[in-house]
Amino acid sequence: MSHFTRLIRFESAGNVLFADLTSALSEIPSLGSKITAYTTFEKLIENDEPVQAVVDKLNVPMHPPVWTKPSASLASPHEDIHISRYCASNFPDWEGELVFVTSKECRDVTPEEANSYILGYTIGNDLSCRKFQMPEQNGGQIFYAKAFDKFAPIGPVLVSSTAYKNEEGSRLQTRVNGEVMQDVEIKNDVIFSPTQILSFISQSTTIPAYTAIMTGTPSGVGVFKEPRRFLQHDEVVEIQLTRLGHVYFEHRNLKEFQRFAKDFGFIEERRIGNTIYYRGYGKDPYVYVASQSETRSSRFLGPAFVAKDEENFEKAMKLEGAIVKDISHAPGGGRLVTVPRPNGTFMHIVYGQMEREIDPSSELPSKIVESQGPFNEPFKKGRFGVFQRFKPAPALVHKIGHLGYICCEFDQELKFYTENFNFVHSDILSHEQFGWVDFMTFMHLDLGEEYSDHHVFFLSRAPPGTTKTSVHHTSYEVADFDTQLMGHRWLEEQKWRSVWGVGRHVLGSQIFDYWLDSSGFKVEHYADGDVVNTEYKNMRSVAGPMAIWGPEIPADFAKNKAG
Repeated sequence: MSHFTRLIRFESAGNVLFADLTSALSEIPSLGSKITAYTTFEKLIENDEPVQAVVDKLNVPMHPPVWTKPSASLASPHEDIHISRYCASNFPDWEGELVFVTSKECRDVTPEEANSYILGYTIGNDLSCRKFQMPEQNGGQIFYAKAFDKFAPIGPVLVSSTAYKNEEGSRLQTRVNGEVMQDVEIKNDVIFSPTQILSFISQSTTIPAYTAIMTGTPSGVGVFKEPRRFLQHDEVVEIQLTRLGHVYFEHRNLKEFQRFAKDFGFIEERRIGNTIYYRGYGKDPYVYVASQSETRSSRFLGPAFVAKDEENFEKAMKLEGAIVKDISHAPGGGRLVTVPRPNGTFMHIVYGQMEREIDPSSELPSKIVESQGPFNEPFKKGRFGVFQRFKPAPALVHKIGHLGYICCEFDQELKFYTENFNFVHSDILSHEQFGWVDFMTFMHLDLGEEYSDHHVFFLSRAPPGTTKTSVHHTSYEVADFDTQLMGHRWLEEQKWRSVWGVGRHVLGSQIFDYWLDSSGFKVEHYADGDVVNTEYKNMRSVAGPMAIWGPEIPADFAKNKAG
């Protein structure tokens, strides 16, 4: 049950209350959160959209059919579900369902009494292998068909029964690869209500507190499609991205930015008219595109992420409002999809670039290092007769690592990025200033077993009074701590403005160093960041200190000074 620690969060009478599935509440709080859930196979439920049940080619029974799922079937709503060949060959199917959780032990309750025993509502996917439900399989093995490991992803948020009761017109949508499979209204299409179900199963049977009960699936499951439609291996909704490739900026004074770019450690790769392409020493043909603004203001024009393959690039071409561009004139060539967002930001997806040839085993390029060896530790000496010698110079950039927004449309944008791409949460933060709702999330790219940076993208909920979404900072990797400190010294000597650093972050563990560029955008050098893969379980916590060590964070760190 570790994935559902502190699953329930309410605010009541000015107090924030938490409840695990294993601890009691003296009363049902009155205020809940909206429903959101995802699985690897489909974006299970749309925001604000719970569940129902509709008869589809089946006779309506007198009483609710009942079976159970073992505890090993429970899965986090965000984790990958690995279906074995055995299950995959036996018609795996989806069932989006409303789920309710009991608040206390009950037995022999009436439908009228049942609601007082319901703590709240969430959603789940009652995955099933249909072949074992067929009559020829020993009369139909319903329990066995649904009992496989991880066949019951539920959550992540429980909505109080009081709040849910007032949500008129709630709908369920189940999607597979973006295609809507189930789309029904709970109130009108349910066969048996939660109170009817709880009353029936409690007759002469003790139902423990905190039991999660699925309420049955609506029409639209794969077994009744014409033709039949079942889940396939690696069937996912998202457009698969492999890394962050580059970013686009317009500067009011491109000549002045050239001076900053050189001092920051960018390498000019190509200049076309009023546009300059800067690279690092990594495989990307460029990491930063700087153009002369045609107005008096500077603008951030969005990140470009690299599509996994042509198939995923073509998926991106089908996004609403997508514009396909030929970028063969740029270093590395390729094609670009630009997706304008309603808030004025842009998302770009690139494919077909010719990568730079690099040798990971060779020494890292550097303008700073004269001689360098490993660290000599107290009980382990790895450097003999080699001296650590450095000279003042820019800290050369390897690659672009991450970026993030201070976002006025936090919920809508989070939904867009996580529903359409393989962004998954690494760490999620809440804070009293925002009423204890999620206000910031650090996301990495889900590459399966392959490791990727702890965060490549983050969103932070804009404080009250903020009128426009803006980029917070873009971040670029440098070689190591010495390089970072020498780079800090160089930027300081060139009279550029330091924002915050040098220090080490808590989330992501990077050694950080933030500066303002010539237009007032925050840019970061970082080194020694965490990497994660599919085994990493995202963390939800209350916001705390951002640094393990380093200077005190500036009071205006969240503000965008560019213009």
